[in-house]
Amino acid sequence: MRGGRTCLLERWIVKALGLGTSLRVAVVSGEDLRGKILSWLAEEFEVSTEQPPTTAPLDWVLKVTTRGPLKITLVAQKPRGREALVFTLGLALHPKHKEMLGSLPERERVEFSAQLLKTLYTMCPDCVIAAQPSIPQLNAILVTKIIYLEEAERAEVLRAARTLANMAVVAMIHFNSRFGVAQQPGGEGFM
Repeated sequence: MRGGRTCLLERWIVKALGLGTSLRVAVVSGEDLRGKILSWLAEEFEVSTEQPPTTAPLDWVLKVTTRGPLKITLVAQKPRGREALVFTLGLALHPKHKEMLGSLPERERVEFSAQLLKTLYTMCPDCVIAAQPSIPQLNAILVTKIIYLEEAERAEVLRAARTLANMAVVAMIHFNSRFGVAQQPGGEGFM
């Protein structure tokens, strides 16, 4: 809840339930929120705290990585001044896949990229998904899932992280099934 709406709702609940002033409706924030999100994510992922860039309007950043042989990394962050958590997944095309995709006629490139984006939207209809720089010239895909603090419960946080990790796997399968498996050149982040 935001600002005056919290107080109004609080008064209504107190009055409706006859609880006096013992009930308080509050959203966890600040370090308590970061600690809670970190502990929830650590149940299923490797999590580390990152220092946000000084120019970035962020309160905090967590780097979240899947366990197991396939390492997928995403970022959980709390934008300064917003009552939301933002989960972001950035996927860069492997140079081999970029070259092979670029060799296709434009119509095939667009169909291939559009089908992938359609599949990703199906997995997460409320995610923001961007093809970088464009669908015909695909170099990377950026996926963002926003969770508003009033919805920031353990199940929703873990679901968001799992969904983004699964989206990365689906994107890799999409490319590998068409162009063959590309070996990662010395690091994370390629598909």
